[in-house]
Amino acid sequence: MKTFAVIMVGLLISPMLGGADGEPKSPPFSLVAEQEPTSRAERYLLELALDAKRARSLGYVCLGAGAAMLAGGIVIIAGVDDSDGFEGFFEALGGIALLSGGATAMVGGVGVLLIANGPERRYEVVKSLSDSVERERASRDALASLARSGKAKRYVFGGILSALAAYTLARSLARSSEAQSVLIPGALAAFQFLHKSREERAYRNFLADEDMPRERIDVGFGPGPHGGLRLVLTASF
Repeated sequence: MKTFAVIMVGLLISPMLGGADGEPKSPPFSLVAEQEPTSRAERYLLELALDAKRARSLGYVCLGAGAAMLAGGIVIIAGVDDSDGFEGFFEALGGIALLSGGATAMVGGVGVLLIANGPERRYEVVKSLSDSVERERASRDALASLARSGKAKRYVFGGILSALAAYTLARSLARSSEAQSVLIPGALAAFQFLHKSREERAYRNFLADEDMPRERIDVGFGPGPHGGLRLVLTASF
């Protein structure tokens, strides 16, 4: 079993190490603005892209969890002897499951850290434009498109969780058991439907900011305190 554990670890880790001698990886996206955003829409898109990039740090959690699962799987398989019979066989299966889950989590974590998401890619496109009018229009379109995409994903996940909650409830009623297990998928579904995505909130804030009154200074004349006229300046911020 110990030899088998070593072979399994080698098979699971070799795909991740093999990429080092293959084709060169593309450089990570850079969100450093070459110049200050020229419009409100571009500024909101940049902030959204930076927030999305910071959220990708979750990949480190996946890497840590994957490494822990790999270590646990190795320990379990290494402790199984051929004389353990069926009990050892099922323990080995559990170790293999941990190895597979750990490798998947680590690969997923690497992907989250290296692959730019939607807001980052859209801002890269906007940053490549030289005309300020085109940048403004592309930023507006990107914010609207990302908000629609975020809303669609939210509804899809909410629908899946709602179906899972309904299935769990029906199964609990059929078995005349307590329906407490429906609380988790039901709560997650409600959260998906009620809590707007990061993209939706950014687009909503942009529209609210656009509807605010602009800075303005009005010049007029009014009666003075002792008669006559006086110059009146009215500023709106």
